[in-house]
Amino acid sequence: MLGKILRINADGTIPADNPFFMSATIFFADLCVGWIRKLDPSAGNTVVAFAQGISLPLNLKVGANGSLYYLARGAGATTGGVFRIDYVAPTLLSLNPAVHFD
Repeated sequence: MLGKILRINADGTIPADNPFFMSATIFFADLCVGWIRKLDPSAGNTVVAFAQGISLPLNLKVGANGSLYYLARGAGATTGGVFRIDYVAPTLLSLNPAVHFD
């Protein structure tokens, strides 16, 4: 059998002996709806939306560079492909308390 298996308990928790339990984030996709979500075991197994509007996502892989690669079949004969989502660190803004906008 090729691929990876993720086991989830009936109550929604991840078994401690699951091979992916120690990873910081688990990405998963829905082929029919066209979204990617992420599950964070370190945050109480919280699931949040990550990407949407993807035409038939088939496979996901996090690269060594931290980018998320996904294979999408697409709706037409030439619309599928391998796509990359890059992580961009957030920019923190700070205001100078000496500047006033009165």
